[in-house]
Amino acid sequence: MAKSTVKIIGQGPVEAQIMDLVPAESSPEFSMELKIIEEQVGYINTNAKDLLALAKEKCEEYKDVTRFIGHEDFAKKERAALNNAEKKAAEMAKEVTTRWNAPLEEFAATMKEVRAAFKGASQALDVGIKEAEKKENDDKTLAIRLYFDTKKFDLVPFEQLFNPRWLLKGSLMPAIMKELDEKIDRIHKDLKVIERIAGYEAAGKAFYLKTLDIDAALAEVDALKENAEKIAREKVEREERERLAQVAANEKALAREVVQERKEEAIHNLAAEALGIAEAPEPEKKEPDLFAVSLRFKISGSTYRDLRNWLNSRGVPYKEVSLFKTDADADLYMRREGIAGEIYAAVLH
Repeated sequence: MAKSTVKIIGQGPVEAQIMDLVPAESSPEFSMELKIIEEQVGYINTNAKDLLALAKEKCEEYKDVTRFIGHEDFAKKERAALNNAEKKAAEMAKEVTTRWNAPLEEFAATMKEVRAAFKGASQALDVGIKEAEKKENDDKTLAIRLYFDTKKFDLVPFEQLFNPRWLLKGSLMPAIMKELDEKIDRIHKDLKVIERIAGYEAAGKAFYLKTLDIDAALAEVDALKENAEKIAREKVEREERERLAQVAANEKALAREVVQERKEEAIHNLAAEALGIAEAPEPEKKEPDLFAVSLRFKISGSTYRDLRNWLNSRGVPYKEVSLFKTDADADLYMRREGIAGEIYAAVLH
């Protein structure tokens, strides 16, 4: 296809520019060349050097400022004249610089517009390309989702299995469908592995379905098992400490009772000695006081049977007591089990 030529005529040192454009339907490349039609080497002739020599000669007169002593008003006028001369020199330099730069600035502005034209067209095309790509990706994602829906698989959402690489041009549907099938099959196999871990299936599966990482899930199960063992060991050790502490407290309480009994016996003997009799009269026998006592044990079944046998051998009646946190809980239990009994408040210490 023949090239079309666009000729742009402007002002300034570059009087004309030629750009060869190839139609877009023929090729995405543009054949563009900026040609310099006429160029002159920059040159400007001024009396700036004469002005410099004159300024230096004039300024020599002001090196000795002692001559202005006593003539301050004259000195101020001279200073004002020098300032005005400097200001005028700056204005002249600016005027010449502006005239010199004007053609170049016009050229730069023109080329900036050229670039803006191409850039604007490119941005417009970019919007259209992105919209087309988005629609293509949306259509492909929908096709993949429809295939996923046919699998009737709801253990994890579609988004968790989706691979952005599937949207690439070279990724075709048959390969995508195969990869999706393999992912679903892998999940079923991994869950089957986790099912072999007795006691931790639910926790292991829940963690796996969040990450789809079998190694991480197995590591999580190992951590859960280790923590469970630590908790169980701590519970046993704590209960043993509490048992020993309770036994020690019971021993102290029993020792206090023995001391009290011995103290009362000693007082009784001292009273007999004070009365001058060999032995104090025995107190009148009376029926012993009966106490309703509740004790809470944590013992094995065989020890519990031995304890009940011992109580029976001593003729000590006993009742089993069920403990509840509230009266309402106790009443509900009695109604459900059909038990006739009484509800008491209890303090465990």
